[in-house]
Amino acid sequence: MAHLSPLSPRLVIALTLAVSVVLLATAAVDIQMQVRDAEAGFMAKLPPKEAEARTAEFSRDLWGRALWRAAVRVIAIVGFTVLILRWTLSGSIAGSARWLRDLRLGKVGPPGLTAVSGLFKPLVSEVNHLVKSLATARAAAEEEARLRDAGESRWTAERLRAFVRSTLSDRPLFVVANREPYMHVRKNGGVSVIVPASGLVTALEPVLRACDGTWIAHGAGDADKETVDASDRVRVPPDHPAYSLRRVWLSREEEVGYYYGFSNEGLWPLCHIAHTRPVFRASDWANYERANLKFAR
Repeated sequence: MAHLSPLSPRLVIALTLAVSVVLLATAAVDIQMQVRDAEAGFMAKLPPKEAEARTAEFSRDLWGRALWRAAVRVIAIVGFTVLILRWTLSGSIAGSARWLRDLRLGKVGPPGLTAVSGLFKPLVSEVNHLVKSLATARAAAEEEARLRDAGESRWTAERLRAFVRSTLSDRPLFVVANREPYMHVRKNGGVSVIVPASGLVTALEPVLRACDGTWIAHGAGDADKETVDASDRVRVPPDHPAYSLRRVWLSREEEVGYYYGFSNEGLWPLCHIAHTRPVFRASDWANYERANLKFAR
């Protein structure tokens, strides 16, 4: 027979009080009606004083029997309820505890738990996320140990995280770029997340993930404004938030002037020594200044 875990004494006490109150309230209504009927009969057959005495005696007798019946019912209801709860929940809880213990000791791995009922669904979801994080951390630690034993100097997520933390200490890290690492766009009647193609994102996002930094970028997605908080921030990546994305809102005129105009047609050819003559316009410079002021804020 499976071991049944004991329920909390507070739960048993609360259940006992609730059942007792309901049964006593029901008994009080029933007794009041019976006493009223009996009193009418006594008053019709006996003198007033004797009728009152008989009514009081009848009422005491009813309450005595009602209390005994209520006590028996409370014990039966609470006992059966506790037994059912222990039988239905203890198996799943004990199995989950064994699985978590084996996972902690490295005897098993994901996929994780499955929800036994809607009541535990949020808890099971968080436990599964925790299990995935633990598996990732364990794999990273094993890889780090392997590289250390092999004398290799290849960067891993854990090495990068340790390096960034030791270098920056408690100082925050900001990346300011036109391109955002994640865009929210409307698709098929809903909002989807896309990762724009960008070498800058590929190179710098692991650093932001390692130190929980902030990426400041132009919010170019048509659903970007729907997904930020009051400070125009959103935690990314969506499935495992590791850093903050702060979005800057630019008008179409500002975007064309500062990015496609001054940056792409002026600064890019100039800085890359391209075989294209840089083009500088006064209107592009004005938009460039306005855009940079928004980023600076």
